Amino acid sequence: LTETGGVIPKDSYHFVVRLLKPHNRTERSVYGLIHQAARQAELLSAGSGYFSVLLAVAMLERLAQQQGSISETNELELANSHRHHATGFIRSIRSASKCSTLPRVTAQITKICDNSDLTQAVLAAVELAGLEGQIRVEDSKQVNYMVELKEGYNFQLRPYSFFLSNGLWDETRVKVLLMDGLVEKVSELDHLFSKNSETKEPMLIVAQGFSEEVVATLKTNRDRGVFNILPVRLQPDLEGLNILSDLAAVVGADPLSSLKGELLACKPYDSVVAVDRVRVTPTNVMIQNASTRGGVGQQVKMLLEKRGQPHSVEDISDLYDKRIQSLLSHTVVLHLPILSDTVRTSSKVKIDVCLRTVKTMVSHGNVDLAEVVTTLSTDSFLGAVLRDVVTRLPLAELPTLTVAASIWFVGQMALTLMSSAGFVEIVDD
Repeated sequence: LTETGGVIPKDSYHFVVRLLKPHNRTERSVYGLIHQAARQAELLSAGSGYFSVLLAVAMLERLAQQQGSISETNELELANSHRHHATGFIRSIRSASKCSTLPRVTAQITKICDNSDLTQAVLAAVELAGLEGQIRVEDSKQVNYMVELKEGYNFQLRPYSFFLSNGLWDETRVKVLLMDGLVEKVSELDHLFSKNSETKEPMLIVAQGFSEEVVATLKTNRDRGVFNILPVRLQPDLEGLNILSDLAAVVGADPLSSLKGELLACKPYDSVVAVDRVRVTPTNVMIQNASTRGGVGQQVKMLLEKRGQPHSVEDISDLYDKRIQSLLSHTVVLHLPILSDTVRTSSKVKIDVCLRTVKTMVSHGNVDLAEVVTTLSTDSFLGAVLRDVVTRLPLAELPTLTVAASIWFVGQMALTLMSSAGFVEIVDD
């Protein structure tokens, strides 16, 4: 084990919970409880897995030396004592917690990444995302790490490429019309064409498909400068149908549907809503619209609830993930370079730990254990054990939540051992 709390063997941060290899049934039971405590703490705060294992080993060693006095103590009394002293210790940690500065955050990211290029990429992504932005990691085929800031809501759509001048269509105050169906006849759009030729407003029409007649008419009149209308077709699959629902939340208008008796020919031009900005590339449609932020938030909340439900098909969860990513208005994408499968997996694990560590440090701060340990009470057995264990640990400054979570879950693990069958001395075979 290293003493950094960030870099450990096997290039995998979570490998720490597998460092203890059981050789018999007793060890398997004990190590299983340690792994469970470490995992529970790790879920709350990145880095807790490492700290929890160190704490558990030291605590079990100290408690095993006092096996006689423990066996004579009432189980309820042990639980109350742990709760009292752990709560007091966590209270001391909170009061001694310090705000995480940029140098502290940078130092933690550097230790975890253990790679200068990856460190710079993660730091750049965190700086661009800020406190409210989202960061996602994607595989790519370039030779270096790349960080990209995507503003607005991004949808993976494929418009007609020959409508895009130099591969881009970027307009502000764009009218957006959503159609749940096919646009087959030019006559359905005549009234919209006529009005748009007068206003010259940029307009985006999203539908399940367009006939050749409609596409040819749009292209010819757009080249002549009669109007500026761009058609975008949805993919004929489940993902395309869901994108239409998400687009409706972003635009702030329901799509026209023949199933509801709505006709495109009867759609008043003035009732077509406008969004702040639309940027279209051959593979992506980005929409900015500040007025619908609340509705989009409700849509994301609904998707998160469905995402949290058990699914027997993995593709369903992936579909929800893609939809949620599309509805994040401020997204930073960290593109990984060409890497081997092992290095790519390791890099993604390190990035995950980095981002969770930054979140923990920013939200809860850091604490110096050397300053807090002097405040621990030693008027009971568990209080003395806790102080002794923390004093002997090699780590000094840690995220506040890491220490609090580890103390609580590891203490519960020790109580489980004591309450079930007492301590069994573990010796080498």
